[in-house]
Amino acid sequence: GASMTKYNATDGLVTLEASDDAAAKHWGGTWRIPTAAELTELKDLCVWAFVTTINGVKGYEVTGPNGNMIFLPLAGTMQGNVLSSAGFTGYYWSNSLDVANMSTATAIVLSDNYGADLIDQLRATGISIRPVCQ
Repeated sequence: GASMTKYNATDGLVTLEASDDAAAKHWGGTWRIPTAAELTELKDLCVWAFVTTINGVKGYEVTGPNGNMIFLPLAGTMQGNVLSSAGFTGYYWSNSLDVANMSTATAIVLSDNYGADLIDQLRATGISIRPVCQ
């Protein structure tokens, strides 16, 4: 396999740089992947309502204290070219690595049965992002 040259135990980087942030790279401006702290606020301060479907997609309507709402689909995960758990779970990356285990990063996981929780997810897993704008 390819060796990682950044975000490992030797370089001290635990937050994605803009050049490696998919939202910043593809959308530009001040778009970026949220921090672990922002995902924690999303989990703790927002109202989560499971919705059967919006446009045929299962997911959560998440309403913030300001009344704004976002929809987070249960998009599943990608392992290589294989999609799994779509419609049952959704995972969304933060830009923050787990300093205790550099092969994982903080993500929020959504389940149709259990709501939302923060986890350390293997970085090699293909999961969604929900960009934020500063």
